Amino acid sequence: PTRVMAPRRGKKETEGEESGGLGGFLRKALTRHSEKWEKEDLQDVVHWFRQILALLCGILWGLIPLTGRFGVIAFLLLDVLVPHLYHSQFLGASADVAGGDGALVKEGFASSLAVFTLGWTITFSLV
Repeated sequence: PTRVMAPRRGKKETEGEESGGLGGFLRKALTRHSEKWEKEDLQDVVHWFRQILALLCGILWGLIPLTGRFGVIAFLLLDVLVPHLYHSQFLGASADVAGGDGALVKEGFASSLAVFTLGWTITFSLV
């Protein structure tokens, strides 16, 4: 008789189920000095942290109302420094896990700039 074997699940799927899927991932991202980080997970957390920061800054800059180079430069400084502090100080994760500081600075940078610009422009126009 032929045996039918169930497909093997990858390490990532098994870990996600054990930690509670998305809820476990969010809990890990919001817990100070949480457990050990995998490269992809750390990059995902930094990416989405940067997108949320960009949206909040864009709305705040539009409400102030802040204009010109100062607004862009202030955002760029925050967009580099705050995620770095988040992963190194809050999460306690080493940048070496994700390929170094350069890799984490680039992770989600362009899209966060777009989100910031969109949020800033829309909020500034409506106010």
